[in-house]
Amino acid sequence: MSSHHVRKLSATKQKLSLGEVKKAENVKATANRKVIRTTVVNPNDVEWPCLSEEDEQELTSCLTTDLQCLSFPNYHVPLSVIKKVERGDRRHYRNIWHTERALEVGFDVAAYTKLRADISLGVNCVSTALEQNILIAVIIEKDVDPPIITKLLVPLANSKKIPIVAICGLNKICQKVFNTRCIAMGLKAKCSEVGHSFSRIFNVIHSISEKNISSDDQDDSMVYITKKPASSDSEVKVKQTIETTSAVPATAKRHNSNSDSFKPPKIRKV
Repeated sequence: MSSHHVRKLSATKQKLSLGEVKKAENVKATANRKVIRTTVVNPNDVEWPCLSEEDEQELTSCLTTDLQCLSFPNYHVPLSVIKKVERGDRRHYRNIWHTERALEVGFDVAAYTKLRADISLGVNCVSTALEQNILIAVIIEKDVDPPIITKLLVPLANSKKIPIVAICGLNKICQKVFNTRCIAMGLKAKCSEVGHSFSRIFNVIHSISEKNISSDDQDDSMVYITKKPASSDSEVKVKQTIETTSAVPATAKRHNSNSDSFKPPKIRKV
């Protein structure tokens, strides 16, 4: 009888094969699973702030060049080092480790922290800053799913009379320039000072808002100047009936009011 030798997989290969099977099962389960998202719905139709292609290109170029000062040196903490730290303290340890590595390279951490304090990033931070009246301009991402996430900032900024601009690609610009995802950005009062790193961005937004205000004023003036259309025959008949009713004497009106409000006589009991 011939004996056949059966090769057995090593322990690592068995784990890998089991892991691949589990991954395939997880992929099938996630593909068939229904994802339910909780979203905020606004019954009112909020329109995006109007922006021309030239203005949007100018603003995107300003953002890509002027936000370079927020690019922090990105170093990953070694896994062997971070495992020695407790899980609750790992975030704080990463911040300290990144700051130390940046100082070793010669990065100006103090200037970075000052510039970072002059802006607000994120929908929650921008909304709270708008309520505190510490912002002078707001930029939001237009390409968001669902769009109501950033659209809610539009009426809030309009109520505070703060210029707000919506562009496509804000998240990509922030992720490319300083490695941070951002769909809403707010500029604080210091950004309007001459010589500030973000003063050019503020000036572009301010000029865009002035253009929109002037165009709105022109539209309103056109509405007031337009002549009223000629009244139709039905409107003339309604006016004539109103005039005839207004010409009725006061005695007739009193008589009509008495006839309308008829009260039955009281019956006396004998």
